[in-house]
Amino acid sequence: EKMKEWQVRLLNQAILHRHPLDRWKTIVNVMILKEPGNHKIHRLRVIHLYEHDYNLILAVKFRQMISNAARQQLLHPGQFGAVPGRDAILPTVLEELQYEICRASKRPLVHMDYDATACYDRIIMNVASLSSRSFGQHRNIVFINAQTLHQAKYLLKTQLGISEESYSHSDIFPLHGCGQGAGNSPAIWCVISS
Repeated sequence: EKMKEWQVRLLNQAILHRHPLDRWKTIVNVMILKEPGNHKIHRLRVIHLYEHDYNLILAVKFRQMISNAARQQLLHPGQFGAVPGRDAILPTVLEELQYEICRASKRPLVHMDYDATACYDRIIMNVASLSSRSFGQHRNIVFINAQTLHQAKYLLKTQLGISEESYSHSDIFPLHGCGQGAGNSPAIWCVISS
């Protein structure tokens, strides 16, 4: 119990003083197959493995932001991802109902599907930070998230272990996105697409 208390104190101090811990700045990437047996680079999914306590902060604080935004009706009504009280089945049901109504009424329908492939990896974090602030996220949380990703070094984990070499953000080769595996990725995509 005492250990949990100290852990919470440490996290609160990091947030209060806008100081990302050094261990948070090491992110391990794991690549998993989208299709069994297909090892082509474009058919691999990159998962970011963050430190547990950093990811906990992201998940809890950004989930609170989405809950508050939903309560205040700030989110787009067509937004279903990461929104409390909504699930992935309802959009499919609504789509089928639209098709059936148009078929029964013999009216034309134009429907556009948008596949946001690798959307978490393509988020511009400056835009994500501004969007998160506009939906009520505390500036210290946004600052810690931005600083951690800006200063992060990324390692690759394979069956042989974790790589010794790393890559990181630079002005010449900027890295974008919070990546799959971040506790705040669904919430950030939700506020950007609302």
